[in-house]
Amino acid sequence: MKVKKSMKNNKVFAVLFLLVLSFVMPKNLKSQMIEVGATASIPYYVGDLNPDKHFSNVKPFFGVVLRYYQNLRWAFRLQYSHYNLQVQPTQEILNQIPEYANEENYKFPIHNRVNDFALLAEFNFFNYWTGSNNNYVTPYIFAGLSAFNYASDNNEANLSMSVPFGAGVKYSIAKGLGVSLEWRMNKTFADDIDNKIDVSGDFDFAYDNDWIGALELSIVYSFNLPKKANCNSGITTR
Repeated sequence: MKVKKSMKNNKVFAVLFLLVLSFVMPKNLKSQMIEVGATASIPYYVGDLNPDKHFSNVKPFFGVVLRYYQNLRWAFRLQYSHYNLQVQPTQEILNQIPEYANEENYKFPIHNRVNDFALLAEFNFFNYWTGSNNNYVTPYIFAGLSAFNYASDNNEANLSMSVPFGAGVKYSIAKGLGVSLEWRMNKTFADDIDNKIDVSGDFDFAYDNDWIGALELSIVYSFNLPKKANCNSGITTR
């Protein structure tokens, strides 16, 4: 039953992803720049069982990205990310709530498989396009919305939403080829990524719902590279 439900949820996400893609992508792409690529990420969980230790119990995972540049400063991004989060309580939690240390009640670490589909808006601090000899590097910030499904060792598949945001650096390494490195946090609307363990009533944590953090490295290939650029009117000048 869990497998069938998870497969059904994945199909729903795929359909929603394609629908969003059809609305977001412009009809005429001749004067714009599109990037497609892959991401490698180091995701981690922050929540009731791990309130303040970032990059704890990490495993590398993957994703794919599609980016559309409206102009040299603004871009929109669709991204799919697959994570396998490892939820391990800190020693402080185990010391103060010893029932969670009993393996008969909970077996740690909890593994939670997450499939995340995000729509993000990016702002480049400097003019940038992949392949430029002059505008080849920029810091950037981003924010958006995402829908994700998740299923731990002891849970059925669930659906939820999150608000992803973060910052990074883009660098053009060759004509048509670019890389980016970013730190991303997802403020989720779920509180059971850690397998429905809630100790917020016992501790004054800043994390009411669970968070998903990730350090991500992307490599992309661009299409429709411009010869000239204009920050105000779009990527190409006429």
